Amino acid sequence: MTRILRHPTILVLAFFQLCAGLLEVGTTLFGAFMRSLQAGPEVLGLVLGLGWGAAALGSLLGGQAADRLGARTTLLGGVALTALGLLVEGISTAWPAAALGFFLIQGAQMASHPAVLRLVEEAASGRTGNAVGFLDTVYALVAVGGALLAGWLAQEAGWPAVFLLKAGLYLLAFLPMLLLIPRGRPAHPPEEPGTRRGWPALLRNASLRYICASVVAVTLLGYAPSFLAYDPRLAGSPWVLARFPAIYNAAWLLSSWPAGLLGDRLGRW
Repeated sequence: MTRILRHPTILVLAFFQLCAGLLEVGTTLFGAFMRSLQAGPEVLGLVLGLGWGAAALGSLLGGQAADRLGARTTLLGGVALTALGLLVEGISTAWPAAALGFFLIQGAQMASHPAVLRLVEEAASGRTGNAVGFLDTVYALVAVGGALLAGWLAQEAGWPAVFLLKAGLYLLAFLPMLLLIPRGRPAHPPEEPGTRRGWPALLRNASLRYICASVVAVTLLGYAPSFLAYDPRLAGSPWVLARFPAIYNAAWLLSSWPAGLLGDRLGRW
């Protein structure tokens, strides 16, 4: 385990998780941000729906890019585009501009995810669950306070300060990732004649179908916290709303690494 956690790729990804979690703006605080730009619940719902569409497209393209261009190139591109999206949100004075930044962030972050998994798998040598659990724990540990810090900063200094500082943190993580993540070769596994490719072939796997169903359920229910900003009892206060993602991150902190270790030892199911 110690050898895995000392791997340069795992260490630089842990630093990236730390930078990403220092100011954590999840769906709950994004709702407060949109409310501050005079966007109503209907507008927020539209933006969230289109944003998840951008995330789905980004995930598909990111998986293809990780295989064809390499995981390192895909991840660096995703981090750079996420920083750009945060800059757009930081200078937004109306909700349409903020929505464009949100679409860019959603697509870029989901495009990065397959690349991260590829890099972790290559670095962890069969202990992927352990490594992913460690990285998730690093993020959750920082993001418990990061959500509260983002809420406090938004209330005291305004949303531009939150997003511009968060963009700076992404750029801070970009340089060590550029220098320390090894250059890998694109994955082009040999194929037997007649091998089927694409999503129809992948979805023949029962385990993958179950995972897809669970992702759909979690995503549908994941919309709800964004609308807490419109609850009159909370008055759209970023500082008050930040307590909800902080609690979520605390629960994630307690479960991520143990789940990864159990996955390696007992199997994913």
